[in-house]
Order: sequence, then structure tokens, then C-alpha cells
Amino acid sequence: MVHLYNEMGLQPSVSSEIVEIISKNKEGFLKIMMIEELQLIAGEENPFTNSLVTFFSFALFGFMPIVPVVISKAGGSDEVG
Repeated sequence: MVHLYNEMGLQPSVSSEIVEIISKNKEGFLKIMMIEELQLIAGEENPFTNSLVTFFSFALFGFMPIVPVVISKAGGSDEVG
């Protein structure tokens, strides 16, 4: 993180001091590191909604390879292809 602050134009001694102060609070340090170094922003996502989207995507795309078989059986044909 010192390197990031140096790139922002701060002097190395100031950068080191900032990182030393911030690192005393582990939770805050992790949040700052996620945002500044990894460029990740924690979102307020709903796990239930995510699970529903995953399930229906799996069901839809998992069913696609079977569609020709279902259509041929519905049409009365015994052969596929």
C-alpha cells in the first residue's frame, strides 16, 4: 500500500506513516485495501436472489441439450437426428 500512496504523489515517509496508522485498525485496513489496491467494492447483495438466478440459469441452460430429444418425442418420431 505504501507503493500506491507513493504513486499518488506522497513522499515515502508520509506513505509509510499513513499505512502504519491505518494498519492499527485491521477491519478498516482491509476495507481500504479492498477499495484502493484491489479495486473491489463490497456490495449489498441478496444471497437469496443470487441463488434463484443461479438455479434458473442452471435449469434453463441445462435443459437446452435435451430440447431436440423432447421435440422429437413430442412430434412422435422415434429417431433423433
